[in-house]
Amino acid sequence: MAFNLSQLKHVVDILMAATHADADSNASEHAVVRAVIAEHAKTPQERAALEKRMHRFRLASFSLRSAAAGLGLRTAVERKAILALVNRLNDGDAVFDSRESDFLVELARAMGAKREEYAGLTIELVN
Repeated sequence: MAFNLSQLKHVVDILMAATHADADSNASEHAVVRAVIAEHAKTPQERAALEKRMHRFRLASFSLRSAAAGLGLRTAVERKAILALVNRLNDGDAVFDSRESDFLVELARAMGAKREEYAGLTIELVN
């Protein structure tokens, strides 16, 4: 899916928030964010601006609802594309943490996704 610069800013913010989901924002997760930027930025200037945004990200000032709304997504295909990027990041450190799954569900709900749009990307723990 192609994103415009405004959407990419929100994508970067969401991915950076996802790096904190398991309380261990690490180099392998940051590498995934940089790879997503490289894949989707249309110009070197966009890439530089997005990497700067990545490095300036502060979780304390992040709003998942605002970021999700800022994406302006309308279809299940668009929402699934964002969820797939977060899932890619979650897989980036090769460590499963249920908090990553919780973040993905929270994001999906903030985007208005139906359960079937994210069901295969999360793990539900039952007692």
